[in-house]
Order: sequence, then structure tokens, then C-alpha cells
Amino acid sequence: MSSVRKAAIFLQHTRGETVSFRIVAPVVPYDGTETVTCDVKHAVNGDTIPSEDEPTLLSVTPVFDLDGDEDGPSYVFTISAAQSLTLGVGSFITQARVELTDGTVEFTAPTVISLGPRVTTS
Repeated sequence: MSSVRKAAIFLQHTRGETVSFRIVAPVVPYDGTETVTCDVKHAVNGDTIPSEDEPTLLSVTPVFDLDGDEDGPSYVFTISAAQSLTLGVGSFITQARVELTDGTVEFTAPTVISLGPRVTTS
């Protein structure tokens, strides 16, 4: 029996706003030597992980934050206001891929980003 993976984190923003989120290592703290990538795709089936052939709309490059937060060092991802404007109104899903220096690859819990319309347009 196959399992369907669902998103674990939900963010709501207005189209044209900056969207930021961070990931923290689950066990051993990140040290900034990891290779981290993150693609954004349409959430075509709500919060279900889209197929691999769903086109990537945007790739987000994180910034390492040694100070992090109370959970330790982290990677911070930012979708700029201009990028969220370009994405338009809708639901999007993203997931970070973290490659550790020993070659181990980890994937974060998926994140759904909902971009709503603006109430005032001018």
C-alpha cells in the first residue's frame, strides 16, 4: 500500500508580500557546510506532494543563520515581494533538500504557501 505525503506547515500571505521560513536540523545542528536547495511548485492537489514532473516555478536559495533561534542554527528561505507577486494568487508547495557533508540527503517536511489577493490594489 502506498502512502500519500501531506504538507506539515502552512503559511498564509498576501500576493506581493515577502515570505520567509526557516529550517532547523532535527538532531545534530547545522553548521553551514550543508548543500541546501528548495523548489516551489503549484500545490495542484491541496497539501499533497505534487508529482516530480510538476514544473518548478521558483528555486529559493537559503541563507545560513548561525545564531538561528531558540532551536539552534538554521537556514532561512525568503521569497521576495517581487517573486510572490510573480507567483500570483494560489497555493504553492515547497520542500527543502539538505545534503550533509557525509553525502546523507534529508528532506524537510513540506510547506504550503497560500498567496491571497490584495484588498486594496492602489
